[in-house]
Amino acid sequence: MRARNKALLQPFEPLWPENCLSEDFYRRRLLRQYQNWQADLSRSFLIVDFESSALIGGMNINNIARGASQSGSLGYWLDRAVQGQGLMHDALEVTLEYAFGPLGLHRVHAACIPENTRSQKCLERAGFVREGFAERYIEINGSWRDHILYGLHQEKYEADAL
Repeated sequence: MRARNKALLQPFEPLWPENCLSEDFYRRRLLRQYQNWQADLSRSFLIVDFESSALIGGMNINNIARGASQSGSLGYWLDRAVQGQGLMHDALEVTLEYAFGPLGLHRVHAACIPENTRSQKCLERAGFVREGFAERYIEINGSWRDHILYGLHQEKYEADAL
């Protein structure tokens, strides 16, 4: 599925290594994600279609900070074939419920490149607030790219849920 969506995803993600679609790469990736989960550094989830059980995307809470911050950074992607159906919004709602519930975060951050208006709309629909603009913030597909910064804190999330 990632191979089928390579042209769609590459402009929005870090540079893909040569062997990134190999079975060995995925085994190492899953091991790293498991280790990061155990170390409370990140949480990685797969988005699966209920009817077909097909993998349709992924959602991550990265850079989990504890102590006074209690925050994490959100990342996500979705198969082109199912975009525009509200599925990412649904996955985001479940992830935020987990982040502000059992995971115990107070704040979730997200960033997207200015051209990714779909991502901006999804974040805003979920209650995220545009908080700023960061020049050359994250390396995307081999180039340092500007990003629009979004944030959502627990109090706003809970107030919006009422």
